[in-house]
Amino acid sequence: MKRKEQEQRFVSASTTPDAKEIAAKFQRLKEEKNNRVQKYPAKRQKPADDIASTVAGHYNNRDDVGVQMRKESPIFNLKQFNNWIKSVLIKRYVKQGGTVLDLCCGKGGDLQKFQQNKVKTYYGADIADKSVKDAVQRYNQTAGSNKQFTFAANFISGDCTKKPLSSVIPANVTFDSVSCQFALHYSFETEQQARQLMLNATEKLKSGGYFVCTVPDAYVLVKKLRSVESLTIQNKIVKACFKTKKFTEVFGNQYSFELLDAIDDCPEYLVPCKDFVALAKEYGLSVVEEKNFHEFFETWSEHDDFKFLTDRVYKLREGNMTADEWEAIYLYRAFVFRKDGQADQQDAYNPSQNFFKLVDPLKDIKYL
Repeated sequence: MKRKEQEQRFVSASTTPDAKEIAAKFQRLKEEKNNRVQKYPAKRQKPADDIASTVAGHYNNRDDVGVQMRKESPIFNLKQFNNWIKSVLIKRYVKQGGTVLDLCCGKGGDLQKFQQNKVKTYYGADIADKSVKDAVQRYNQTAGSNKQFTFAANFISGDCTKKPLSSVIPANVTFDSVSCQFALHYSFETEQQARQLMLNATEKLKSGGYFVCTVPDAYVLVKKLRSVESLTIQNKIVKACFKTKKFTEVFGNQYSFELLDAIDDCPEYLVPCKDFVALAKEYGLSVVEEKNFHEFFETWSEHDDFKFLTDRVYKLREGNMTADEWEAIYLYRAFVFRKDGQADQQDAYNPSQNFFKLVDPLKDIKYL
């Protein structure tokens, strides 16, 4: 199905708010957020000279607003779509009863997805220390409830693009799957950083294991950039500002990115698709699946394994998606790689086993 036809079927033009409506709703959300009493107030980081600290500061300064506030977000449908993408990727490629590494785990937004896929052991790592502590709190707060996670969780704070995770992960631990969602592009600041992240993703990944990731789609970004006279592509909810339209290098192609109620003028980097695949090959990875989000949705949304996620969990066919959200979704691409070699024989899996153990944020978080 052509992209325009898919958009007409999926997007309800009548639900597309104008700029004033979006701005007013977003301003109200910010005022409500500022008036809330924070049980654990965030420590605000001052902007730093290096990009990594700027990115870490950006995500540290974003509070975990809770379920109700997330539902009030002006880009709620876009966030639902992104969660659908991650849920499908995890269900397809993360091994049940296995051990998973969640690179750039943020505040633990995918913990429930890994729970649904019944992993046995979880490792989450992120550059933003407060986000890691939020993830620990999200994991711990399920204790004793009927929603208690059943997997053991381990958390790491540090820059996965500059330091080896093997320094804090036990030598006998290996991963059946590795996930890196909406973050790998930060590593493309330099070749050295990209290689360090790829080493962290693959060094302990078992043969036959999967590395799944989502990144901005360089094909689409560059195509859109070259279709306008300025160095900016934007709509009512998203904005990307470039310094040039010519990209002669693989790494360091920086642009500033804004997404309403999600990303505030943060530096990002293009991930040239062919070069990324070639780099992955150097680390023993072969492409299994590579699709723009629109194509990914068209491929999997009506599949028998995922129709429940599409229609019931994330309710993506209710016609609430705005045209601007649908266009923003087009800016992203999903990659799935398989590590070369023969997969290990699968261990016996008992879904009734419970490996949950409280994580002490003062003692149990490992630091790179």
